[in-house]
Amino acid sequence: MSWIFVGGTQRGGTTLLQTLLCQDAEANPLIQEAKYLRHLVAAYRFGKSQFENETRDYFRDADGYLAFNKKVMRSFLENTLALFPGRKHLVLREPHLTMLFPELAELLPRARFLCLIRDPRDVIASMIEVGRKLKTQGMTGDSMARLFIGRDMEQLSRHVLSFYEPVFRARRTLRDRLGFLRYEDLVRQPEAQLQKLRNFTGLKLAGIDPRADPDTGSVNHGRGSAYQRAWKSGKNGRGIQDDSIGRFQTVLDNREVAAIETHCAQLMRRFKYQTANRNE
Repeated sequence: MSWIFVGGTQRGGTTLLQTLLCQDAEANPLIQEAKYLRHLVAAYRFGKSQFENETRDYFRDADGYLAFNKKVMRSFLENTLALFPGRKHLVLREPHLTMLFPELAELLPRARFLCLIRDPRDVIASMIEVGRKLKTQGMTGDSMARLFIGRDMEQLSRHVLSFYEPVFRARRTLRDRLGFLRYEDLVRQPEAQLQKLRNFTGLKLAGIDPRADPDTGSVNHGRGSAYQRAWKSGKNGRGIQDDSIGRFQTVLDNREVAAIETHCAQLMRRFKYQTANRNE
């Protein structure tokens, strides 16, 4: 039995990676984002940060608090895996859960964590396209809609980095069980990346054609509210394709690209993203 968590930024390809891993015969089928789990971990983080002032009266001591939350976490995950008889591995994702990977690593000492990195220029271009859909449908009151529609490159860059920064600052308890994977490598060389994923996750991933349309389990990408559909990508539920790499060049102008490259410079250097050639 193993727990594998897929993280990354919104619009960063996490659905693609989870879908690929869920093709393993011993893993759960694709299911919805683990938002409930995220709130459980956030509650643990709150209780830990406020232990002396808010939490102490409910637990013997800090060790007792940690032990209780470990039991809660295992109970939730075992309950979920039991829904899929014969499956041995649980693969879950929720982009905002990435920010809580350090806490999740404390609660699950044997879990594995995958963080998918994508070119921040393409991530922000995709966010802007979601914003266009939401604006067209008159759904502009949501904070994410306002962010995406506002087209402020500094704010959007900070938003993208906010998903990754807790992972980059992680202590050894997480670092030893954390793997990074570039979205671009996954879609350009899926067969080679499959072998790396086998080695890291322990999944067999046998007989999988990454370019074929996958089994999407209980997830119907064509359903949901109008707001949810605005977030859907035309690639959801499709085989791996690489035609979205560099999409930012048709969505962003030179000034916007330069701003992202400035605000996300450290991320781009770390993961070897080349700056654009701009004709000023």
